[in-house]
Amino acid sequence: YEGVLGLRRIPEGPLQRSRRRELGSLVHRFLALALRGDTQSDRLHPMPEAGLCRDRLNGLLRAFQQARPDDAYWRSFHLELAALARGLLDRVLDQLAGAWIGTEFNLPPDTRINTSHGELALSGRIDLVESDRPEWRNALVRINDFKTGGDQPLNAGRMGERGQSLQLGVYLKAAKALGANEASVRMIQPEKGKDSSLDAETLETIQPAFDRLGRLIHSGQFGQLTPDRSRFGFGFEGPLACLPIPLAVLEQKNAATFPGDGGSSAREGRDPS
Repeated sequence: YEGVLGLRRIPEGPLQRSRRRELGSLVHRFLALALRGDTQSDRLHPMPEAGLCRDRLNGLLRAFQQARPDDAYWRSFHLELAALARGLLDRVLDQLAGAWIGTEFNLPPDTRINTSHGELALSGRIDLVESDRPEWRNALVRINDFKTGGDQPLNAGRMGERGQSLQLGVYLKAAKALGANEASVRMIQPEKGKDSSLDAETLETIQPAFDRLGRLIHSGQFGQLTPDRSRFGFGFEGPLACLPIPLAVLEQKNAATFPGDGGSSAREGRDPS
């Protein structure tokens, strides 16, 4: 694969798959179940009592542990899973008393945001939305995103220029489009002091990313600049059947597709979030 085709093999062994991704998926699922309301729906519900949320999480962790082999790997996995899930739940419970919340919460149908190239219809599932009332209109809304890895803090400049963590910027703009009086987004990490947030006042700084996204979607033209592969690094992971295109060729194609764009479309291709 590497010597003849210049491609990178994808490991298939069970212990070579992404442990961090599996941990993150489980933490998100367990927190959604621990914070759920009495009935599952796409409507906000009152915040459950903290003790009930902790009991639910402990039950989920216990069931997970009992369903896995009692060996060193799974004991280690369970300890890390429990630390991440309990750490994030504690961070949430400290701040949500009396709020209306929704977990794994779908954006309302027909949610749309404006760009300079036309409207974009949105669909998305929010990790945790909190509000001071059971509806979006005239509410004070905060959208929370759980992170279990080493993600960079939210930054409006990087989001607007490079599209970094743009998903949260989209949710912030959607909240305002749905009629919220005030809106913010927050990235929550298990360790205290690692959280970061943006409020609606930063939307003007983020707007260039929305406008580029609108242009790409309405025109159907996408640019991409990815670094050349070498024996020391592979950079962008493409399909196994694709040989990498040299960066110089990508730069020429990008300049022809987006004349006078200054490379911003390429950055979108590098960071599609």
